[in-house]
Amino acid sequence: ESSGLKFIDMNEYNSKVKEIDIVTKKIALGESMFERAVADIKSMDAEREQYVQEKSKLTASLDLDRFCHMCLWSKSQQITCASRVKALQRTYDTPRHTAMMSAMKKESCRKSDEDMEKRARQEKRKKAKEAEQMEHWAEKKKDFCAECEWEEGKTCVERVNFLNERYLIPRERAKATAMVESNECKFSHQKKAHGPQEEKLANFCPQCQWGPHLTCQQRVEYLMYTYKVTQRKAKLDAIQKPTCVKGRA
Repeated sequence: ESSGLKFIDMNEYNSKVKEIDIVTKKIALGESMFERAVADIKSMDAEREQYVQEKSKLTASLDLDRFCHMCLWSKSQQITCASRVKALQRTYDTPRHTAMMSAMKKESCRKSDEDMEKRARQEKRKKAKEAEQMEHWAEKKKDFCAECEWEEGKTCVERVNFLNERYLIPRERAKATAMVESNECKFSHQKKAHGPQEEKLANFCPQCQWGPHLTCQQRVEYLMYTYKVTQRKAKLDAIQKPTCVKGRA
């Protein structure tokens, strides 16, 4: 006893040994499940890539890879090829690919060889950037801005959801793709491009008064509902009022 050591009876000792054994088994089970999940994701990614390649071959066999969305189907009416496809789908319930082939009967809706080569180079650069992102993803993923705008009216997380649901791209890979496609999906870009605004955004005060009978959060919800803008964009608008920024009221 004078040595400072604490002795426990055998029952308590055996109980603690059992607890340790249970926890050790749970950890082993968790690690095993994690390894299986990682293996499944890799397998799904490889399978998805096979489908993507097969789709590309089928699309190329029909010349659909030459479809030019933003080219003009009608110069006089300023109708793009993509708009023509939507019109056929909406008016005649024409399947999308059939509508695309119909629009491509106009030479203006077909990409030239030069355009195809340019696109191939762009795709190659894009894949290289995606691979680089994934190689350092543990660090890069912190830069992903879910609520930032990938394009007008669509957030980065909505783009991720689309890639995941439409093309079965794993969510983390889809995030990397969104960041490659648009710098707007990076916090680092947002801070560089909109530094002061980002600081205000971090101090957004939802319960503060935007107007006599409207809180800042209510103003955000109004803008989102009325103009179909993203929450982030609505907040950026709301913080133009100093009262919507903590410490600046």
